[in-house]
Amino acid sequence: MQSWIRRVMIAAVAGTLFAGGSTDLFAQGVTTAAVQGTVRQQQGGAPVDGAVITVTNRSTGARTQATSRSSGKFFIENVAVGGPYTIEVRAIGFEAAKRDNVTLALGQRFIADFTLTPQVVQLQEIAINAETGGDPIMNTAKTGVAQSISDTAINRLPILGRNFTDLVYTTPQMANVSGGVSAAGQNNRFNSIQIDGGINNDLFGLGATGAPGGQAAAKAISLEAVKEFQVLIAPYDIRQGNFAGGLVNAVTQSGSNTFSGSIFGYLQNQNMVGTNYNNERAADFKVLQWGGTFGGYIIKDKLQFFGAADIQSKSTPFNGITLAQSGANAGDAERMITHLDALGASQWGGAGSQGGFVIENPNPTYFGKLTWSPTFNQNVTLSYNNVAASIDVLARAQNGQWQLTSGAYSIDNNTNSLRLIWNGVFGGKYSNEFIGGYQTIRDNRPPNTTYPTIIVSSGPAPSWWRVRSGSPRPTRSTRTSTS
Repeated sequence: MQSWIRRVMIAAVAGTLFAGGSTDLFAQGVTTAAVQGTVRQQQGGAPVDGAVITVTNRSTGARTQATSRSSGKFFIENVAVGGPYTIEVRAIGFEAAKRDNVTLALGQRFIADFTLTPQVVQLQEIAINAETGGDPIMNTAKTGVAQSISDTAINRLPILGRNFTDLVYTTPQMANVSGGVSAAGQNNRFNSIQIDGGINNDLFGLGATGAPGGQAAAKAISLEAVKEFQVLIAPYDIRQGNFAGGLVNAVTQSGSNTFSGSIFGYLQNQNMVGTNYNNERAADFKVLQWGGTFGGYIIKDKLQFFGAADIQSKSTPFNGITLAQSGANAGDAERMITHLDALGASQWGGAGSQGGFVIENPNPTYFGKLTWSPTFNQNVTLSYNNVAASIDVLARAQNGQWQLTSGAYSIDNNTNSLRLIWNGVFGGKYSNEFIGGYQTIRDNRPPNTTYPTIIVSSGPAPSWWRVRSGSPRPTRSTRTSTS
């Protein structure tokens, strides 16, 4: 416990020193955007010193302030992604000016230059409307090969499996190689996934997805909870490292000052699939996915919440070889089942059968988030994500191992992630982004039955009957991360 607290304190101090140690180097946060610009006088173009710049998120009421320097420049770091924002500039002796309807993308550095008119008489403020937050493609803050997938693109593009990481293939450098995501030709295990600044990788490196629970086909997070994400191939930012392939950097949805929600439901089965080249229809299967979201405020302009539930059940037939193809003696199957039943196999789960097998793959995910703006220039978010997944495994191979259905086992995964982010601006000049995370990953392999493994040689070729799989030892991992 003391070691964990020590790591948190070191990360917090390091983050503060990084933010306050230099007044010339600036970089938007890992999970946020930034606003910068120059304030000048209309006559002569002289810089305006001491102008107050206020950035207000109209959906949450959160506000961040900064002051311009002697050069007229200002920098506002760690601004939450989204909007719409209003950027307002005020200075003594000048008319106020503002920009409305500004939307900020993840990793974007929005340029907002202002020209102030001297105030001779009391006039109405000058309003400058901006329909978008600038062009993300022509983003001057980009440091390396990268692509942003906005919330609009996430909602618009069709995804068969409703897994947000499938959208990484919209990036030219990404490709599907042997079921895994390859970035610029690298092995998929060299990739990294970040959610709200916290690492979310497969610690055991056994799954193709790169996320925890990959062997059980688990999703990293519900698609409904993702606001937008970046795909980075070679970023120059030293805070985005520990990978040699690609980095998927996602930020999640937040609540606002209005109550809103959604429900969804998707169904796939064999009736929605056409025939193959032999005019054969697909075997019976069923994929049902449903859930919803809800968000709003607890204290207006101060405390907002957001939650999402995504429940998936999937049933597919085992598509391995048949008993005739295995090379095993078909008569042995009935004799083994009869003998095991006579020994009382039913009280330990049953002997099973040599016939068909349905693979069940449930995958429920739950996400919750609180956003708190206690004062000007301070923003705190706390999020929790739970992902559970399970899939049945059965081995049947030609001239190899042939299992009865009692020989199957399950791959069960349960991942819990807790993350805390604190963004602050101090003195109108210095900024800090603190990210702390705690993650537990539980991987278990429970067998279908509880009696010992029985292996019988059968058939003319070297073939083996395996009545029950061994009891693999459960693998567990607890991760504590701070950055």
